[in-house]
Amino acid sequence: MLLGADKESADEDVIDAIGELTNMVAGAAKSELEFLALSLSLPMVVMGKDVMVGFDRQIRPLVIPFECDWGPLSLEIGMTVNEALVEA
Repeated sequence: MLLGADKESADEDVIDAIGELTNMVAGAAKSELEFLALSLSLPMVVMGKDVMVGFDRQIRPLVIPFECDWGPLSLEIGMTVNEALVEA
């Protein structure tokens, strides 16, 4: 179980830990991909059954599915070009 905790469900501490992990992954990605002049938004943790996450129409998200003891989960990444940052 996460952080050695003996838990049957995700409480506030587990959700906070997942949020911190996603922040660390996003921060590392931003650092490694700095040469691409990326602008990253803050990651968020969304939980629940049959939850829909919406993206703008011009964004086609990348979805990476996982399985864990709690059931299926996915990492969804939406990317688009910010024309204001593109060099002419």
